[in-house]
Amino acid sequence: MTDQPPELSAIVERLERLEKQNRRLKRGGLAGLVLLASTLLAGFTVQRPAKPAAVTETLEAQRFVLKNARGETRAQLACDKDNPHLALFDTAGHVAAQLSASPVGPSLTLYDAKGQQRASLGLLFDTSSLMLFNAEGEHRAQLSLMGDQPFLDLIDGTRDKRIRLGVDPDGPSLQISDAAGFMAIVGTIGLETTKTGEAHRTSAASVVLFDKDGKVTWRAP
Repeated sequence: MTDQPPELSAIVERLERLEKQNRRLKRGGLAGLVLLASTLLAGFTVQRPAKPAAVTETLEAQRFVLKNARGETRAQLACDKDNPHLALFDTAGHVAAQLSASPVGPSLTLYDAKGQQRASLGLLFDTSSLMLFNAEGEHRAQLSLMGDQPFLDLIDGTRDKRIRLGVDPDGPSLQISDAAGFMAIVGTIGLETTKTGEAHRTSAASVVLFDKDGKVTWRAP
């Protein structure tokens, strides 16, 4: 080989080193591409869908409490002894409505903003009724159906029925009474003749007045 100048020999040596480095970089780049491709393909591997979780058909508990986003109780479903009930609460935390089923019958009760009972719809054995209460919770009116006989009662502050409008199998009647015990009945009513003991019923066009002892003081016709 012909001797080369030192400068040229140095240049040739640098080129050889660069060529070797270039070959190593190519091999490393190819390996990196293969690794990247393998990773991507692994990410797209087809997998079988997971089996859906088993659905619980029955959830058992003695009390469920429903709260809003602020943690305030707005509804409650509970069973106390043999009396299941559903209570709905207002924003102040008072019971606004309650649906319950006791051993004697179901009922729906409504409350005002102060938590006072104001209306109740219920069934007691064979009698269905709608009861209305004033702001103090006093029973003041009631619409009832006893078997096949409807009645409307208006009640005073002492819880005594002062006016009753009803229809029984013999006809309609309106009964009015006061705190002293005096009473007037307009319509059909059963009476007994004092002298003969004979029982009879008046017509819907009759008026009968009673004293505080329940004795007839006047009637027409």
